[in-house]
Amino acid sequence: MFLKGIQLRLAFLQIPAKIRRLQLNRQTELVKRLEKRGAKLAKAQRKEQKLTEKVNGWYGPKGTITYLENQIKEAGMKDFTWTNRLEKTMRIEKIDIPRTLVEK
Repeated sequence: MFLKGIQLRLAFLQIPAKIRRLQLNRQTELVKRLEKRGAKLAKAQRKEQKLTEKVNGWYGPKGTITYLENQIKEAGMKDFTWTNRLEKTMRIEKIDIPRTLVEK
């Protein structure tokens, strides 16, 4: 009977150690997950920074997107002249398509 009491005490003393071990395992898993998420976040931030630098390169001195606007205007005018078969009769000039659409 005395041995059973000692075994019970030892069993109760071992339970907190097992709980601590489980908590430590959970914490190490959480740390690993956080490291992975941190790496993904850093990668996304680098990608965002590259894209903002690229977009900032599009802006002209007045803060307008001149390069892209010019490309869109040229493409729109070429499409317009091609569909209306005005290539030979009309000079190809840049036309402000958004303003034209708003006016109509």
